[in-house]
Amino acid sequence: MMSFAFEGIELGATLLEVYLGFRINAVLLTDKMRKPHVFLWATFLLTMVIQIMNQYRLFSVFTSVAAVAGCTIGTILICQSDFLGSLISSVLYVILIHIIDFLSLSVWSLVFTDSQFGIRIISGYSMYRVIHIVFCKVVLLAVWYFFFRRLTGRAAVPVKKMAMAAAGAVGLVWYLGRATFEDSEAVLTVVWGILLFVILIGIYFFREYGRWKESQMEYELAVQKNEWIAKSYRQNQLFYHNLNNHYVIIKGFLQKKEYEKAEEYMEQIGATKQVSLRSWVGDDTLDILLNQKLEAAQNESINMEILPDKIQLRLTGEELTSLFGNALDNAIEACRRVEREKRWIRFQIKRVNDMSFFKISNGIPNDFDDQEGEGRTTKEHKSRHGLGILSMKLIAEKYGGVVETKVDDGKFVLMISFFE
Repeated sequence: MMSFAFEGIELGATLLEVYLGFRINAVLLTDKMRKPHVFLWATFLLTMVIQIMNQYRLFSVFTSVAAVAGCTIGTILICQSDFLGSLISSVLYVILIHIIDFLSLSVWSLVFTDSQFGIRIISGYSMYRVIHIVFCKVVLLAVWYFFFRRLTGRAAVPVKKMAMAAAGAVGLVWYLGRATFEDSEAVLTVVWGILLFVILIGIYFFREYGRWKESQMEYELAVQKNEWIAKSYRQNQLFYHNLNNHYVIIKGFLQKKEYEKAEEYMEQIGATKQVSLRSWVGDDTLDILLNQKLEAAQNESINMEILPDKIQLRLTGEELTSLFGNALDNAIEACRRVEREKRWIRFQIKRVNDMSFFKISNGIPNDFDDQEGEGRTTKEHKSRHGLGILSMKLIAEKYGGVVETKVDDGKFVLMISFFE
């Protein structure tokens, strides 16, 4: 009977760890859970897997690997986040769990003056093991309530730095964990406490880095919006100035009852020309943008082909304009440096179930310089162009999308994928 009670306590502890793992990853990566129903199933399944593995051995490497894998896959399904971000945040969470576990072992070793406390904990069910479990979960809940629950804003992942930090932390935790089991000393309690503080501070800056990148994207969007407004204002000024002159001439013809001359003049200035806006994808903002860029391409003698599917994205109008406006502007700029007969752009839009794919390919000059797959610009304001590339990636990542670029067989290819 007692064994069932102990197993129930451990099952509840594992369930809490898995539950908070998905919640913390959601806070760090997307600031919300996009598929709550998947969250319940993922929590249940991962809890069962870890519980079964814990029956054979506590603090097992295989259990830790399974926890990281399950947490990563579950986070991707629940939050629609990217793989690397989900993997790194899952590794950090499992490291956090282990640090709290070993901190508890060190603390209770001092309280009970038993340097072999860790070995006694994993050797079988006992009240000491219950005390250890309860203490660990209270600390974990406190960390969640006072730290993670108060975080706001989506984090961004500096992949290389975070991967190196996570690898170093894994090695350090493994080494200190063995020392704790063999002979727990007072100094190890201090070390585990410091490690807990360091990893929380690291996660905090991890989140702050994401907020900084978002602010960079907002700045870029604001710059583009202001430039667009200024350009539209100048164009409207010129348009209304010319319109007033045309109005005076047409009015003069009408006053003289020279209707044929008035009609001929209106044809000359294009006033009777029928203007049609084609619907490409069913989104007003993107349709207008595509028509505008198609006209801009034709003015540059660029053969632009659009192969559309009907789509529906969650992006705002500003985000759609920045994402695809930047992509098509870069393609048009590259084509300007190519001989007229070799100027071409192809924009493919494909919808497959809940996934949307965008592929923009264009001809490139012989001296095209591709740096890290992003295409170095020839624009005067290179920093602006860098922010444009950055904003495209941040907008896609915000909605669980991916931006990829490559140079292939004399053409530049930009691929944008959304997994909704």
